[in-house]
Parts: sequence; C-alpha cells; structure tokens
Amino acid sequence: LTLHGDTRRLEEVMWRLASEIAADKAQGFHAISLVWANGLISGAAEALKPLFEHAAAIANGNKDDADARIEKMTRPVGRALWRDVRRQAQIAARQTGDATHALTALVELCLKTDRRLHLQTEGAGVLLLVALLAGPFKSGRLRDDLGRVLDQLTLVAPLVRPQEFDDHIGSFLEGWSGRATIFRPDATFDERLCVGAYSRSW
Repeated sequence: LTLHGDTRRLEEVMWRLASEIAADKAQGFHAISLVWANGLISGAAEALKPLFEHAAAIANGNKDDADARIEKMTRPVGRALWRDVRRQAQIAARQTGDATHALTALVELCLKTDRRLHLQTEGAGVLLLVALLAGPFKSGRLRDDLGRVLDQLTLVAPLVRPQEFDDHIGSFLEGWSGRATIFRPDATFDERLCVGAYSRSW
C-alpha cells in the first residue's frame, strides 16, 4: 500500500500510477495506492508560474537569487497550501475518513487471508500516515491489527517534522517487530527536484 504525496495534478498522478502497473505485476506486487493530494496544491505550480518567472527574470540567471526571491514572494501562499495539505490528511484519517476505511479494510483482508502488508509513503504522503497513527490507529484493536499484518514500512523522502515522527511513527515502531526503512534523497536527486523556475522542491 502506497500513501502518495505527489503534488502534481491528479490526472498526472494517475498516469504515473498506471505506467507502473506492468512493472509491479512483473515483480509479483499487488500494488494499492491511496492518492489524497488535494486540488489546491496540485494546481499551485501552474497558478504561481507567473511569480516564479518574474523572480527568475529579475535574478538574471542567478539560480540561488531566483529561489530566494520566489520563496519570499510566495511564502504566505506556500504556508496556506501546506496547512491545507495537513488539513486534508486529517480529514482523510478521521474515524469515518476514506483513508481510515481503506486501511482498516486492507488490514482485515490481510488477517483473513494470512497475508502480510508492505506500507510505503512518498513525500507528503507521510503526513497521512502520521494522521492515521495519531487518530484511529493510535491505540486499541486497529493499532494492534496493523502491527500484526504490517511486515515492512518504507518512508521515501518523508516530509515530516522530527517531533511528529517521534510522537507517532516512532512510538509505533517501538512496539513493532517488522522492518522499517527511510530513503533520504541525496544531493544529486535533490538537484533534480524543481517546481517550474523554482529549482528546489515544495
């Protein structure tokens, strides 16, 4: 199960997932994806493009200066976008939320069929995991059942504050016997992340 944090438009995310199906099947994976990126941040890059281009033109080829100008110009909007990302994660992870329903059903299926689950998060997708572990899966039967069927946890470039990690993911790992892996982007990969004229990632 992958909790995606892709900030591109929904149709682009779906095309990406569809392109990975053949490779997953060839490796024997039964891949399930939760795509929860909301409309605001998914369209933000396009909406902010004129500001990015204006800052880049003023910087006259100086990438660091352009990035600094873009960050200064878009900081209020960026903060609002990320607040909305967190809010959307919390909505999906309510007791009656879609993510809660999906993960609960998958855990129950694993228990009934004696299957093991590999849970992966990408980027901001870790915020949905945090919300689930802070909410419905914080304690009790749901948390115990998740720990029982979960075999591997993989966090790819997790966009999470250290305190949030310690409080929710870290506390879960302490009572769990599976394998956890964190992939942190190296400098080369980080250089390839960009949003339009902004040479850094969200």
